[in-house]
Amino acid sequence: MPRELGRACVVTLAGVADQVSNAFYAESGLHAVVQAACDIFKAQTVAVVLIDEEKDELYVKLGRGLSARFTTSFSRQLGTGVLAEVIHGGMALTLSSGETDKEAYDDVRLEQDFGSAAVVRLTFNRKPIGYLYCDHRQSNYFSSNDLQILRCLANLASMAIQKAWLQQRLTHLAVEDPATGLSTYSYFYRRFCDEVARAVRYGENVALLLMELSNLSRLEDIYGRAGAFEIRRYLARCFKENSRGIDFAARFRRNQVMA
Repeated sequence: MPRELGRACVVTLAGVADQVSNAFYAESGLHAVVQAACDIFKAQTVAVVLIDEEKDELYVKLGRGLSARFTTSFSRQLGTGVLAEVIHGGMALTLSSGETDKEAYDDVRLEQDFGSAAVVRLTFNRKPIGYLYCDHRQSNYFSSNDLQILRCLANLASMAIQKAWLQQRLTHLAVEDPATGLSTYSYFYRRFCDEVARAVRYGENVALLLMELSNLSRLEDIYGRAGAFEIRRYLARCFKENSRGIDFAARFRRNQVMA
């Protein structure tokens, strides 16, 4: 029977939105999305499948109704089938086992045979990143209303992924100086204090090397601000690449004084 966007469904979607907004890790928000899809559709399988851009392959990020062995070993090329139309074309797909297109069935199917399946894509900054998959044992199970609900869940899944990425980015920026790519002074100071305390405790030595980039204004006059900026980043990259694994490089400004 088709599911309407009734009160119970709206309450469920609101609950998922609340969990996504309060989740720090993407997995927490995605777990809420997957569980809601299982509950709403009484689904056999629900999965968040993402694109590995380096390998140009699909992998299961999170799923229900899938064995751990299948989830960890699953890998599929994007290809040019119906999944490519969903991911790159934005087509929402419903498929029944009663249909004659076996190639499409095999392209969509995950671990278990199904009677019906529905697939909608996931996006990040308008860029496709994967799809939300849901299947059921019954044929001709998913309606247009169901696709509408699944799109809502897919949007929430995309929000969970984007929110986690932004939080990771903010954390990264908190310890990395954007002008040089080196560690920030605050991170350096914490690490330096830890290293001094460790050296005192074990009777070891600590080495601190300060280097100054002189005539920066002269570089700006010759190469412009953009050119001087690239020179500074290049030198910083040299410091990082030629440091030992136990060392770390940070940016220290004259107006910053260690307490």
